[in-house]
Amino acid sequence: MAGEPPSSGAQMKVNSRRHYNVVHPADIETPPLASPAPAASPPVYREVKHFKKWVVWLIPVFVAANVVMFIITMYVNNCPKNSISCIATFLGRFSFQPFKENPLLGPSSSTLQKMGALDVKKVVDRHQGWLLITCNWLHAGVFHLLANMLSLLVIGYRLEQEFGFVRIGLLYVISGLGGSLLSSLFIQTNISVGASGALFGLLGAMLSELITNWTLYASKFGALFTLLIIIAINLAVGILPHVDNFAHIGGFLSGFFLGFVFLIRPQFGWVNQRYAAPGPGYASSQTKSKFKTYQCIMWVLSVIVLIVGFTVGLVMLLRGVDANKHCSWCHYLSCVPTSRWSCNTEPAYCTTNQMGDQIYLTCSSNGKNGTYAIPNASSSQIQGLCSQLCTVGSSTVFRSASSSASSPTLLSFRCCPCRFTTLQFRRFSKLGIRFPIFRSGKLAPGHGGVQSTSVHSLVNSVMEELGALRRRRLVRAAAKVELTSSGGIVEDKLVSWTLQQGLLLEFKKDAERVLLAIAQKPDGKKNWMVSDQNGVTSSIKPQQITYIVPGVENFDHTEISDFIQKAQDNLDPALLEFAWVELLEKNKRVTAEELAEVLYIPVKVFMYYCSFNDTSSSTQMIFGTVEPLECYCAHLLLSEDEVYFTVLETKGSRSIYGPRPASQVEELLCRKLAKEAAEKELQEFKQLLKSAKAMPLDAKPLKSSWLVEEKTRHKIESLEAYAIDACTIDDQRKTAGTILRTMGMVKTASSALNLLIDIGYFPVHVNLELLKLNIRTDHSDEVISSAERLLSGSSDSDEIERRDLTHLKVYAIDVDEADELDDALSAMRLQDGRIKIWIHVADATRFLQPGSIVDREAMRRGTSVFLPTATYPMFPEKLAMEGMSLQQGEICNAVTVSVVLHSDGSIAEYSVDNSIIKPTYMLTYESASELLHLNLQEEAELKILSEAATLRSIWRREQGAIDTATLEARIKVVNPEDPQPVINLYVENQADPAMRLVTEMMVLCGEVIATFGSRNNIPLPYRGQPQSNIDTSVFARLPEGPVRSSALVKLMRAAEIDFRKPIRHGILGLPGYVQFTSPIRRYMDLLAHYQVKAFLAGESLPFSAGQLEGMASVVNMNVRVARRLFSSSLRYWILEYLRRQPKEKKYRALILRFIKDRIAAILLVEVGLQSSVWVSVGAQIGDEVLVRVEEAHPRDDVLLLKEVVI
Repeated sequence: MAGEPPSSGAQMKVNSRRHYNVVHPADIETPPLASPAPAASPPVYREVKHFKKWVVWLIPVFVAANVVMFIITMYVNNCPKNSISCIATFLGRFSFQPFKENPLLGPSSSTLQKMGALDVKKVVDRHQGWLLITCNWLHAGVFHLLANMLSLLVIGYRLEQEFGFVRIGLLYVISGLGGSLLSSLFIQTNISVGASGALFGLLGAMLSELITNWTLYASKFGALFTLLIIIAINLAVGILPHVDNFAHIGGFLSGFFLGFVFLIRPQFGWVNQRYAAPGPGYASSQTKSKFKTYQCIMWVLSVIVLIVGFTVGLVMLLRGVDANKHCSWCHYLSCVPTSRWSCNTEPAYCTTNQMGDQIYLTCSSNGKNGTYAIPNASSSQIQGLCSQLCTVGSSTVFRSASSSASSPTLLSFRCCPCRFTTLQFRRFSKLGIRFPIFRSGKLAPGHGGVQSTSVHSLVNSVMEELGALRRRRLVRAAAKVELTSSGGIVEDKLVSWTLQQGLLLEFKKDAERVLLAIAQKPDGKKNWMVSDQNGVTSSIKPQQITYIVPGVENFDHTEISDFIQKAQDNLDPALLEFAWVELLEKNKRVTAEELAEVLYIPVKVFMYYCSFNDTSSSTQMIFGTVEPLECYCAHLLLSEDEVYFTVLETKGSRSIYGPRPASQVEELLCRKLAKEAAEKELQEFKQLLKSAKAMPLDAKPLKSSWLVEEKTRHKIESLEAYAIDACTIDDQRKTAGTILRTMGMVKTASSALNLLIDIGYFPVHVNLELLKLNIRTDHSDEVISSAERLLSGSSDSDEIERRDLTHLKVYAIDVDEADELDDALSAMRLQDGRIKIWIHVADATRFLQPGSIVDREAMRRGTSVFLPTATYPMFPEKLAMEGMSLQQGEICNAVTVSVVLHSDGSIAEYSVDNSIIKPTYMLTYESASELLHLNLQEEAELKILSEAATLRSIWRREQGAIDTATLEARIKVVNPEDPQPVINLYVENQADPAMRLVTEMMVLCGEVIATFGSRNNIPLPYRGQPQSNIDTSVFARLPEGPVRSSALVKLMRAAEIDFRKPIRHGILGLPGYVQFTSPIRRYMDLLAHYQVKAFLAGESLPFSAGQLEGMASVVNMNVRVARRLFSSSLRYWILEYLRRQPKEKKYRALILRFIKDRIAAILLVEVGLQSSVWVSVGAQIGDEVLVRVEEAHPRDDVLLLKEVVI
């Protein structure tokens, strides 16, 4: 490379990886330099490879270390020994704490404390500073561990591969320390474990690495945006309750500044220079530094921030400073309270009353209490029970967090210290069961006499007798007790009953029906034949049996109906509340039979004592027993109950129920009441809908009446959103589905639409697309007020410079229903025989300024929307009609394009001026065509315009223009709100003389404006369309008109637009074209007016090419929506028109092309609609056939045609 300049001494070939979009040049193996080669020698190229790839081993070691620490923690935890109940007991001492205590499948909080969880009190008072490090290697559960380790592998693997184990190892450990330090300053009442601080440190380092090595990245902003989104999402999770976001923030900040220190890269210029072979042209003055200036500055600042930050943080921590006292709002960074959750994480305490093996716990935070029989209970067992008790119905005692790119969940665990007190109880039996001492008077009935008692003494006697009954049952059950997983001693209540012939049982027939039946005989090894309450005999499986009625043998099948009726008569859900109160006090679990004793025996006892007030009574009651009917009633109450009891355990057809906590019952009752109120409200709404459906059409409620009351409006709006598929929230979809189901309708959008039409909320012919696309149909009060001010107070800044053209005869030609007129035409023949044309365009910008309120609204709309039923103008109606529009016989402001044509139709001269005109005629296309046909001498100017249009058409065809004239339908609907509105259908032939005249003049105006803009360097929306490469002469054999136009349209390529210079428009045959003639209806035309008018006034242009391009992207999107709406609406009303016609009516149709086999695309001549139909053999493209409408369904967009063969 001798003789070459240093800049070309070495060529770098970089292979960037797509995953990271980053270039890493490093570690070039440079061979020894040889003697300089002759100058003529070719240059030597060397490959610059990526930075050195490190072998990844530290991150897997970190993962393994965390897993090992978790296994050791679970070994030390030893749940079977230290807790009452465990999860996954088959794991032995590695089994997990109950979900109520730790929902992440992990150890207890006391175990985590032993293993080195972060406890601020220990760090401050006992100087155990190592806890700031050890807590990062502990995890609160399996879910916690898996989430963090997967995140560590995803992030850490790439970083270690790029930067090595030393830097990433230090970064991980120091970031974890930083997270623990910040967490300790703000969260001082709970313990904390998890690697979230270290993981967020890696995320922060990735961000700073991107910044400091900015020049090495290919897709800089894409990588930055992606990384910022990931970080923002993970930090946002931290504001949820029970998430230690301070550890995340501390780790992130530490890693962010460490990244500037550890992950800095040398710049490319230094690498290129270092490994380039020096030549004679090499100059030491050109030596580049290894790092850029901003990298060095960030390195120094980061070192300073890290040293100061860690020093200040450690000093504050060791002094016991609570940072929350110095920052009253900082706690919101870790949790934001809402109506759905609380951010209170204060530890809960339990008051313990113990007598022998009986332990009574009461949680201080939620008032819950529980009774447990545990021999030789250890403190860890009691602490675990306290955690479970305080967790139910109250704020949880642990905190979770999300980190890393995949947003895993990690945990900061909080323990619950317990207080112990002792209260002596009296031992009642040798079964190990403890009861409080009962003291009450006893009622002794006399023999044959009347014993008078008070109500108070009667109740006391009843309660004493019940206590005695329960004690007797406990003694009788002494041989059938065992220690349950909840710590209490209960009977073996789940002993399976043997199914035998004659038993009365309940079984599940299907998902919705439960029946009573008599067991008949076995059916195979396990199944049984049963005869149900309906007399049907069937075979059932054991798992179908939901209950076996106890105490029933050889039940008579004919008595099942009476049994069911008696059970229904005896059902009283109110009894469950009394039973729940009693059982909740004792924390007792019951079967259906035991609940029957609680529900029905008190009634028997009460009736028994009441019987002594009657001397003739001979009532004899046997206490402690319940009837089969009562057991079944209790089962029915339990199976239908959703408030007071919950199923704790099930074995076969036997279940054990437990009373729900008071807070949960209160919540369920509120839900039940709310559900009942909602159901009542729904039924009322159902009746309202039914009454509205039944009303005659002219008596149905107005649409506004459905929107008065909030509850009714919500339901109606939900139905409307469901009908147009615009549900923004699940509640709307759910509400609509519930209403449709209540009304017995299918849950579909069409059902919702039909319902809204039936009640009169929607008209029969409601435009769904208009609602779906959310088209603006009205202008806001602010826009209307601003428009009125413009009308009343605007002045004409161009008044002095306007050319007076009021002497010209001016023709305005448009459709008969046009509300505002944008353009008009004038013409005359010059003395030399040439034709001069004036194209007058309404000067809309006279009232507007770019960026004004009215202008911004027009831009949002993009275009006026023309529908068969209505027109939604781009500008407020009064401003468009009275101010901007051209009006017959009135002096109007305009921008006039005057053109003199050569004899061949090309442009000879042109000018663009501000003007005033006085329109002479307002003509429809039909009346203009009639005048041309009459060839009146008085309307010679109109004849000249037609002659000019012909010249222009011939000239454009010579330039390659393509004629795409076809038939086009136009519909005007009168009274569209009526079920049977009047439909006026017009079919316009675009080859009509008047339509061709207007079209050619508008095209001429667009060519002139494009030429004017090009010569004066004016940025405008120049439109173009590339010419197809296919020779259009091959279509000459096709009939001229719609058939040929349809074939040519298929060849058209996508239109283009340029804002700097004109581009060729191949379809129009023009070198450039700008739409200019409809500034009141099209915003893109208005933009062209802004630019041209500013140039004419000698002012700076309001928009650059780039600004125009940005605005056009928004406007064109709205224009496409408007076109889609117009097309769908037009097709709907054409189909409605066809639906109303007699079935036998025949229509002429032109065959445009064949789609497949004999299925042809056709054009219905009488209605201007394209469709498809099967045609007979022999028909060719361009032929005319007769068709008949078989079916027409506008709402479903269905049109079926059939050829009529004569």
